[in-house]
Amino acid sequence: MTERSAQVLLIDGDDGPRRAARWYLSRAGFEVAAFGSSEEARRAVGGGKFFDVVVSDLRIRGTDGAALLRACRALNARVPLVMITGDTSNRTANIVAEQGALLCLAKPVDLDELVDAVQEATLVARQRERDDQPRGIPRNRRRSGR
Repeated sequence: MTERSAQVLLIDGDDGPRRAARWYLSRAGFEVAAFGSSEEARRAVGGGKFFDVVVSDLRIRGTDGAALLRACRALNARVPLVMITGDTSNRTANIVAEQGALLCLAKPVDLDELVDAVQEATLVARQRERDDQPRGIPRNRRRSGR
């Protein structure tokens, strides 16, 4: 049985980098829904769309990075977050760490590095999925009639 392709939510206000990242991630086998604003992304998620991984620029029109991270966590506290930022200051690093982002990549993003980050985040998502599955009763623990 093969696993389904990971569903990636990509949010980046810069059209060129967003299109390049979407194309590159799609070629790597991911199913990518890309949005240019946090409002567009929230509508997609609010409509019941499920994502395994969220990749987002830290600075997006419609919200600041910390608010975006909190919104992602409110929708699914266990979804792995990969953040992208042009601001590599300690303040930004603290915001990303406080909100529990799995990885933070510096702009301009190397697309091979982005694929590696999404693959790592997908492994984390799949492990969390397995951890959340109910476990059956082991065969040697069943009651017998004898």
